[in-house]
Amino acid sequence: MKVTFDDIIYEIQNAGGISKYWAKLSYQLSLNKDIEAINLQGRNAKSNIFFNMKTKNKINYTFSIPSKIKRYFPPLIKHDCDIFHSSYYRTPMLRNQSVKQVVTVHDFMYELFDGGMKKKIHIWQKSKAILNADAVICVSEHTKKDLMRFYPQIKRDILYVVPNGVDEEFKVLPKKNTKKEFLLYVGSRVGCKNFSFIPELMLESSLIKEKQFDVFCVGGGKFSKNELEIFQAYGLEERFKHFDNIDNDELNILYNHAYALLFPSKYEGFGIPVLEAQVAGCPVLYAKTSSLPEVMAYSDLGHTLNNVNEASLKLNQLEDKAFREKIVSKGMKFASKLTWKNTANLTYKVYKEIL
Repeated sequence: MKVTFDDIIYEIQNAGGISKYWAKLSYQLSLNKDIEAINLQGRNAKSNIFFNMKTKNKINYTFSIPSKIKRYFPPLIKHDCDIFHSSYYRTPMLRNQSVKQVVTVHDFMYELFDGGMKKKIHIWQKSKAILNADAVICVSEHTKKDLMRFYPQIKRDILYVVPNGVDEEFKVLPKKNTKKEFLLYVGSRVGCKNFSFIPELMLESSLIKEKQFDVFCVGGGKFSKNELEIFQAYGLEERFKHFDNIDNDELNILYNHAYALLFPSKYEGFGIPVLEAQVAGCPVLYAKTSSLPEVMAYSDLGHTLNNVNEASLKLNQLEDKAFREKIVSKGMKFASKLTWKNTANLTYKVYKEIL
C-alpha cells in the first residue's frame, strides 16, 4: 500500500493538538511494513515542536512559498500512490485519478465560534476536502454528529470514528511530598476554552479558599493584558502561574502532583489533555459539553457548563480519599487503552477498507 502523507500542518502551526495527532499517527503508520509512505513536506516543517525526526518515510520537499498561501494550494501528486491523506484539508491535483483521498476532521470550532472572511475561507477549504473524500475520519462520535449536521448530504458509509491517543510519557509516578498542592490548566485559553470560568470558581469554592490553591497554566502563550486585569480585579494576581515550552516528562510531573486538572471548555472535538491527565492519575473537573463526556472515564466530576456552584461541590468530593482513588483508577484503566498505536491501527483499517 502506497500512502502520501501531506505534512502541511507543520507549516501552519508551531504546536497544537492537530500537529501532535499528525506526528504520532504518521510515525506509527511508518512502522507498518505494509505501508510504503512518502511525506510531502516544506523545509521549514522542523520549526513545529511536534515535527517527527524518527520517521523513516521518504520525504518529497514541496514549493518554498509562504504557508499563508501554501495551506490552500493543492499539491501536485506526480508519484504513484494509492492513498492521499492530508494533515489539514488540502485536496490534491492528481495525475492518477484512482488515488483514494482521506481527510481527518477534528472539530467544528470555526463553524461554531468564528466569523468573517477567515471562517468563510476555512469552510470553503474544509467542505471541498470532505466532499471529495473517499473516507472521512472523525476523532470522536461528537465530531461525527457535528459533521452530519453541517454536511447532511454526506454518505454515512464513508464516515469512521478513530479516537486520538495518549503519549507514552504520561503515567503514574511514585508519589513524592510537594510543598503545596495546586490546580492545573493545560492548553489554549482563548474563546471556547472558557478559561474565565476558573477565576470565578476560585472565588466560589470554599475548598480552594481553604487550601489556597495556585493555578498552574501550561501552554497557550503568556497571560494576556485582559487576563492579568481579571486576575487583579479578583485579587488573584499572585495565584496564577504560567509554564511554557515544557516537555512531556515535565508535564507528566505536573499531572502527577496536581490536585486536579480544570477543564471548563465549551467545546472540544476530542480533548487530549483530559486523556493525558487520566492516564497520569490526575482527577479532571470538566464541563459536560461536546466530546468531553465521551473522553472521560467517569461522570462524577462533570459539571453543567458555567455552573460555578455545581463545579465547586464536585471539587469538594476529592477530599474523600476513597472517592478520589475510585475515579483515578477508572481514569487510568480507560485512558491506557487509547494509545497512538491503536489510532494508527484503526486508520490502517480505514485505508484497507477503501482500497
